[in-house]
Amino acid sequence: MSRLKNPTFEAGIFIDFLNAMTRIPKEIGDEIIKRCYPVSFKKNKFIASDATQEPSVYFIIKGIARGFIKEEGRDITTWLAKEGQLIGRLDETGKNLDDPEIMQALETTQLLAIPYTLINDLYQKFAETKELGLNILSAQYERTRESAILARIPSAEQRYQRFIKLSGIMINRLPLKCIASYLGIRMETLSRIRSKGRKLFKDSSAYAEN
Repeated sequence: MSRLKNPTFEAGIFIDFLNAMTRIPKEIGDEIIKRCYPVSFKKNKFIASDATQEPSVYFIIKGIARGFIKEEGRDITTWLAKEGQLIGRLDETGKNLDDPEIMQALETTQLLAIPYTLINDLYQKFAETKELGLNILSAQYERTRESAILARIPSAEQRYQRFIKLSGIMINRLPLKCIASYLGIRMETLSRIRSKGRKLFKDSSAYAEN
């Protein structure tokens, strides 16, 4: 992890994100600028606070990340996230919990670290934080709900097509093994689905030209 030098720029992007949900008082923005800090993780590095930093939730400024767990020696991807999304436990109190999920940068990723102590302080000082928190939790719930829907679609091909349509992440930015793991399908199945999609695209393009 490396700490970046221009916190006002990254904090400003996060403040704009919050204002798009609920107009926040200037005092909340000032606290964010003062106490949040930008960090960068190189591709494939694990995302976590080091010993010198406070436990935090993260807002993705640039890059993509995933959460995964280890099960019987295999990585199981539990979520994928891109620019403009929050990652980490939003209900964390700063204490170490028995949580097996690991966060990882899938490309060099710039984040704004938002300390849990700041989140707790904002809840205590500003009434507006409650509405803001509910809006953020609602957005997180929709992401979790979409993952649950994907897991229940019996057709691997339909699962893949829905993921492409709704994730908003360019497929070429994601390792195929992470997509396969997230969708709960074998790499061979994913390769077959992608090959079929490319063939259909070529066939439709050739038909359109005739």
